[in-house]
Amino acid sequence: MKGLTMALGAATLCFAGTTVYFARELHRERASHQAAVTAPTESAATEVRAAPAKMTAAALSDEASADVAHSMPASKGNRQPTEAEMKQLALEEARKFLAEVSTPAGRAKALEQTKLMVRTGPPGMDKFLHMDADQYSRFIDLLAEQQLASRENASRCMLDKNCRYTGETADWVAARDAEIAALFGQETVDRYHWFYRSSNQRQAVAELRGRLPDSARLSDAKAEELVRALVEESELITRDMRRVQYGVGTSNYMAYVVMDADPDGAKAAAAEDYNRRLRETAAGVLSSEQLAIFAQAQDDAIEQHRTFQQLGQGNH
Repeated sequence: MKGLTMALGAATLCFAGTTVYFARELHRERASHQAAVTAPTESAATEVRAAPAKMTAAALSDEASADVAHSMPASKGNRQPTEAEMKQLALEEARKFLAEVSTPAGRAKALEQTKLMVRTGPPGMDKFLHMDADQYSRFIDLLAEQQLASRENASRCMLDKNCRYTGETADWVAARDAEIAALFGQETVDRYHWFYRSSNQRQAVAELRGRLPDSARLSDAKAEELVRALVEESELITRDMRRVQYGVGTSNYMAYVVMDADPDGAKAAAAEDYNRRLRETAAGVLSSEQLAIFAQAQDDAIEQHRTFQQLGQGNH
């Protein structure tokens, strides 16, 4: 079991390096076809955080790319790897990956690793999809097969100098969803998409519920109402991020924080405004006691981010 855990960790790290490069290439590709780049969707960011094995640049936002980049091992002098280094790492991993899955044993191993990574997504998906253990196991098997195929396509494209990777096409996504619907029904497809679209907010609400005293317990119905309200506001916020050239992410999914250089303070001002908007959204669902604890959770998340920043600066 220890060996399997180590293998999973190594695989995840390799996926991370390749994912960062794919994300940057996709951003460039889209920018070349648009005069104004639209903001990456919250659902995209959500999917990446929830399922890092999914090697699709379409599922990455700039903020998610930054998160993955910071998780990569630093190069000499504790600096972040350069774009050329990330590209080289991605090419090496693509070649290695395709060689491994070209054999039955290698493909079986890669599939098992992918299943494990799918299972390490946000907890509670089986309950949310109303599946028993057997149904959920078969569902995970299908997702793993689809995600492995997606990574194979992306890796082949990366090694083909004439291929410009633009993420999963609408046809590919439709075919994937049709395959899920054929085995589990359209309702499962819809609930699965909503689960991942809302996974960041679900984690935030789970954090909040863990802080609430029994006297201020949040019912399941109210929790779902809060999740939906936060998703809608977060998606509006994400679209607004292009106003400050992005560079704003979340800490513990509870609060917006500055992730990039902010010489004029515009990103900090935007993050403060976004957090105010989240509190106002939550106020429409929560009691005054619950809202006060929600606000404290935001403050704690911001402070945690500051602490990490200070620790990072101390290492340079």
